[in-house]
Amino acid sequence: MRNRGFTLIELLVVIAIIAILAAILFPVFARAREKARQTSCLSNIKQMGLAVIQYVQDYDECYPFGYRGTGGEFSPVMNTTRAAGAWVGWFDAIYPYVKNVQVYVCPSYNGSQDYNYNPWMWPRSYTPATPTRLVNVSAPAETIMLYDTYNGFHPCGYPWVVNARTAPNCEGKPAADYQTYKYARHNSGCNIAFGDGHSKWLANSEFAYWNGTGAPPYTNYWAVAR
Repeated sequence: MRNRGFTLIELLVVIAIIAILAAILFPVFARAREKARQTSCLSNIKQMGLAVIQYVQDYDECYPFGYRGTGGEFSPVMNTTRAAGAWVGWFDAIYPYVKNVQVYVCPSYNGSQDYNYNPWMWPRSYTPATPTRLVNVSAPAETIMLYDTYNGFHPCGYPWVVNARTAPNCEGKPAADYQTYKYARHNSGCNIAFGDGHSKWLANSEFAYWNGTGAPPYTNYWAVAR
């Protein structure tokens, strides 16, 4: 008896089954890969949160500035020397406690500095300003301090829920400038370090609310005093 080969119909059926399985499994693999990156990112922001707490302990219970004016200071994170009067960001203030620039890079984005601060919590100014003290924060364990950001080339930057391409400035905001623009790089959420140093992932719906451009936040996650 001669060996019978596959017919064209049988081959097409097998190919169709493989294509269906691939369509089902590839998104699962992609989510699993992003989950691993999300975990690595959470480790980064956890280290930064703990570094801030060490900074607070060393500086009379004062949080760092979001950014401040300086004169010719070298930024190990950005690997550049700032001109006189240029800004130095919070990430430089806590670098002595982190000592690893890779901690500032999210594996899902891979910019030069992919995290940023709550601008309602940390003052930012080119001129002398009063830093926020630990005692000024009503609920540090429930107040956002650091989070995933969109634009890593500025000390203020954006959460991922802000349309950084068209927004008029670089201040961090808790809500999108447009209600329909929602974006989060970690499975529809964001890794966040809170004022007491602990970190966790939050879904967009938990911390991001439309509040109008330039308006103060009305979700408690961003409020320093409650």
